[in-house]
Amino acid sequence: MKDHCLPILKTLTVLAAMALTSCANPGGAPEGGPKDMMPPVLLVAQPPQGTVDFQSRAVTMEFDEFIELREQDKIYTSPVLNQVNYSSNLKKLKVEIDDTLRPDYTYTIRFGNSVVDLHEANPIPDFHYVFSTGGVIDSMFMEGRVVKAVDYKPEKDVRLLFYLHRPDSFPFQDEPDYVAIADAEGRFKVIHMKEGCYYVYGVMDENQDYRIDPVTEMMAYTDSCVSVRKMIPEAVLTAADSLVLADSLMQAADSLMDLADSLAWVAAYAAYDADAVGADTAETAYGAYVAAYDADTAADMAVDTLADAVMPSEVAPDAFVNLYLYRDYLPAFFLKEVAYKQRDQMEFTFYYPIDSIEAIRFIEVTDTSETELTMPLFWQWAADRRSAVLHFPNHTLRDCDLIMTVSGHDDTTSVYISDAARTKTDTAALQLKTLGNKLLETDTLSFRASFPIDRIDRERMAVWRFVSVERPVRDTVWLQRDTLRLDDTVAWYVEGVDYRLVDTVRLQPDTLVQPFELTQIDAWTWAVLTERETDGRYALFLPDSAVYDFFGRGNDTTVLPWQVVAPEEGGDLALDVQGLQPGAVYVLQLMQGDQIKQEIRLTDTGMVEFLSLKPAQYTFRLFKDDNDNGQWDEGDYVARRQPEEHWYYHKTLRVEADWRIEDVWRIE
Repeated sequence: MKDHCLPILKTLTVLAAMALTSCANPGGAPEGGPKDMMPPVLLVAQPPQGTVDFQSRAVTMEFDEFIELREQDKIYTSPVLNQVNYSSNLKKLKVEIDDTLRPDYTYTIRFGNSVVDLHEANPIPDFHYVFSTGGVIDSMFMEGRVVKAVDYKPEKDVRLLFYLHRPDSFPFQDEPDYVAIADAEGRFKVIHMKEGCYYVYGVMDENQDYRIDPVTEMMAYTDSCVSVRKMIPEAVLTAADSLVLADSLMQAADSLMDLADSLAWVAAYAAYDADAVGADTAETAYGAYVAAYDADTAADMAVDTLADAVMPSEVAPDAFVNLYLYRDYLPAFFLKEVAYKQRDQMEFTFYYPIDSIEAIRFIEVTDTSETELTMPLFWQWAADRRSAVLHFPNHTLRDCDLIMTVSGHDDTTSVYISDAARTKTDTAALQLKTLGNKLLETDTLSFRASFPIDRIDRERMAVWRFVSVERPVRDTVWLQRDTLRLDDTVAWYVEGVDYRLVDTVRLQPDTLVQPFELTQIDAWTWAVLTERETDGRYALFLPDSAVYDFFGRGNDTTVLPWQVVAPEEGGDLALDVQGLQPGAVYVLQLMQGDQIKQEIRLTDTGMVEFLSLKPAQYTFRLFKDDNDNGQWDEGDYVARRQPEEHWYYHKTLRVEADWRIEDVWRIE
């Protein structure tokens, strides 16, 4: 009996194991669950979130899963705390404060998206921890956007500084009352501020000291102070971060008014799971808040009736702030960088556009002496006047101090020239070329040299005009059969003979020499002034050594051709500009890419025409020329002058040959 039951028992065991395997894995290999998309949840903080009368030197926060702290350089506090250490371990985050806290201030530690879960890196969006050294949590806020003044493009990581009182000095020495950092879209929001009116500044804070360094850092500012607004809660309040938060806030409130100030921000810290708090408790906290908020609103309505009497005259009407970054300047601080390019060139970069350089001195420094060098100089300026290349005919320049004078102010720098740079030579020959071979009647005949021109022998040069006529020319030529190339000019040939009679029609050119004048545009470029006709073909003849560069090198014999095409090969562009402010001065710029092709000064609305344009894509830029100097100017904080207002046309217009385009641009 025993021997018969054993095989049956083994069989049942195998079948049971197979059944369990089938049930546990009906589809084959085991698969993982859905991907974790939830960020970590703050379970408890010590001291609790929203603590008042804060006196601790450390904060510990515990989450529901393992966390990681990333990009600590993007964590900041408002107001500024310079000595703070952040660390994470398993499910805990620790903040150690080794700095002096201001009395009666609400502090916000803004982590941004730096707190993430360990495995999936899901961040807690805009995570922040709030505490107050006073008896209430301040509940005012301000928001806005910062863009570059030159093109209205947003700038990220711009630091925003908020002052209750306008700083007395520039550059600023005072620490801001609150700070914020703009996101990738240039948007910012500072929360838990005291009630008041704030002067707002933006800065590309390269050294991260929450100060504005004029010239070296782009900045922005508001003309007047801006009043903050109350942080109004959402219509439906979910549970708070913890019961301790609501309890601590209610205990700290001495009146319904204080309670409103303390609880106005609760909605911003909703827990991820309302069940963890409980509906009854949440409803009680919300009811207390609504009652307090209603009382506060009634009080605000009474105060509003006195607004005209108590409101500062320069208060901005809204708490949304638009800021425009520009580079301010200090008159005696304009040199940004000087680079020695090669033996005859230096490249200068300036902090702001330079109209003209009054003087430049080279002081060559050796171990035993200082010698001022004298030499001819040629400047090659960029279109925005923020950089220039200096050409000088000195092949042995060594280490030197450079003193530059602009607008009566001197700026000094030292230039180090390595042996390799000093011995590097430029063997390129002087070359001349036209700035366009096919020109409309409105274009200028001009040519440009590869190096600054020192002198031109005008008497040896000539302008030719080619006059062409068509007439048949009949030639009889003796050609060997194996060298004869047959083409469509051959009229006939006789088989078996060693020559062929060829009839051909060819252009017979005549050359006319006509008067001309030369006008220097810059050290490299000259305009050729001569009579021109539509469909005319011209050329400038420059014989050998008619042009010399400042190295003393002459040109090789050169012929520079042009053709003046018919007006119908160009197109017209007309723009009806509307909405200009009466009495103001504007400059309308015709743009092709980043290049300014034409400029027109406007003092009134109406139609503006650009005639005989080359077929291409164009757009427009308009700026309000407040000082009527013909150029767009950046701001000046000391003079309280904002960057000049400007607009970009919302379309790109394609100009076609023998075509006219008309459009309307209404300036808002």
